[in-house]
Amino acid sequence: MLSKLQTGRESEVREVLDSVFSPTSTKDEKARSEAISMTSGSDIEKDGKIQEHSRHQAFRNHLNKATIYLFWVVIGSLILGIFTYAWHMITPESMHYLTQPQFDKLQTVLVAAIVSSSLRAYVDQKMK
Repeated sequence: MLSKLQTGRESEVREVLDSVFSPTSTKDEKARSEAISMTSGSDIEKDGKIQEHSRHQAFRNHLNKATIYLFWVVIGSLILGIFTYAWHMITPESMHYLTQPQFDKLQTVLVAAIVSSSLRAYVDQKMK
């Protein structure tokens, strides 16, 4: 008898909770999912933190991929510049495809890149 009363009481409580926490419009999915999570006892704040972490991690992954892509573009450009510089130093002038001002600019960029990376390596070594 007592279990019958408890079952009846539980069903009444469930009906009240369903009427209170169920949205009137079924078109509002956010309200519906919030009502379901409230009745099921799940923690909305914990779920929010998990979702925020997922968004933050997705952004970090995207930024990491963009950085790697940029790194390889710079490395490819540097290799191409070194190859072009070497080509113009080794081959006769009839085989050159850069004008003298273009070659001078390439030389300036390559020297600046090499000097800056050398200085960075030296400073990093001395700072440790």
